[in-house]
Amino acid sequence: MDGAIILGYIGATSIVVGGWMWLWLRVAAALLRVRGDHLRLAHGLVPLAGIGVFLGLSALSVTILSGDGVHIPALPWFRGALLGIGAVAALWLGRKLIARVPARPARRFAAWLAYAVATSAGVVPWVFMFYVW
Repeated sequence: MDGAIILGYIGATSIVVGGWMWLWLRVAAALLRVRGDHLRLAHGLVPLAGIGVFLGLSALSVTILSGDGVHIPALPWFRGALLGIGAVAALWLGRKLIARVPARPARRFAAWLAYAVATSAGVVPWVFMFYVW
């Protein structure tokens, strides 16, 4: 029963987070008026995904270490710095990808804002996990 609940939670979270990213990447591509461009824009999220994998794996390690009495006082700062670096790298790559599209500057800026909202789906869950809950 517990395993089924955990799998349900993981599945629901994947649908919500993935759906949010998909929706806003589609909006960004629509603003650029390039069909299928949301798939290309998704490549800009790779740095954030890599940081997310690292944060997830290190969270398990830190939990095990804290159970053994090892505490890392600067851990929230390290996590925040890594998350910030991943988000900034993803936003920078998104800007570069969007700049390649021949569109008016206002459309490119609006597309980048939509891309930034998609990027938030990779940041907000970690903020909740590490700083809110």
